[in-house]
Amino acid sequence: MSRDGGFGIGDRSTRTLYDVRLVRATRKVGLGAIVAWDAIVDASWAAGERVTFEDAVDTLPYDLGDTSPIRLALASVCLLDDDGLIRSESWASWFGVADDRREAKRERDRAYIARRRAANDSAPIANESQAVVPSYRTDPSVPSGPTDRTVPPTREAPSMDGGPTPFKVAMAAIGFNPAPKPVRAKR
Repeated sequence: MSRDGGFGIGDRSTRTLYDVRLVRATRKVGLGAIVAWDAIVDASWAAGERVTFEDAVDTLPYDLGDTSPIRLALASVCLLDDDGLIRSESWASWFGVADDRREAKRERDRAYIARRRAANDSAPIANESQAVVPSYRTDPSVPSGPTDRTVPPTREAPSMDGGPTPFKVAMAAIGFNPAPKPVRAKR
């Protein structure tokens, strides 16, 4: 199977067993309807296209007996079309959405790879100090390098005389004066 074929994991509803159509088919022919429906859905997701009832059920590792009443029951509740395939409208709403998501992800991956190649294809640099790190900013008015702001000093041990530390002095100089957190009353 090619990479573009199906999925190893399909988008499945957690409410499949409560689908009115499947419940009706199960009441007509028993649990074989659920097993067959699961086989058809799983085989179709794996193949990336609608798989016929017969092809899906024939590959099961156990025997469902006579499957013609099961197929008729699934078709009578409109889960299958006349050819024994998942209805095309249902299939498109499940698989089409997932396939579109996969293609969008692949397109994002291709664009990312192209950007990386373009950055790596620039002329070789003799001196690493001349290397320019590519900027991914889109607004040229936003500075991408260091600014004229000074970095606040690192925390130091509290002063021995109980006065403010150089860190607190520096923070107060730029207008930062933390207020103590309010104490909440216990309920």
